[in-house]
Amino acid sequence: MEEILHQAERSEKDYDWLGAAQLYRKALDLLPENDYSKIGEANERLGNALFRFAFQAESRDEFEGRLHQSVCP
Repeated sequence: MEEILHQAERSEKDYDWLGAAQLYRKALDLLPENDYSKIGEANERLGNALFRFAFQAESRDEFEGRLHQSVCP
């Protein structure tokens, strides 16, 4: 699970926001339900990655859809 989080951080450094978001989702599935601190951090990073991914959109409609997804992942 830690390796997935490290991969997500590497994706962020490469500006691969969609890849990072997918990895954070994967990590969320593997985290224990009672580890609220790590769940909160992963959710925050997921939202941030999706937010930044929105700015890589090629159209206004695509941007708005991605921006909405970043608020409600």
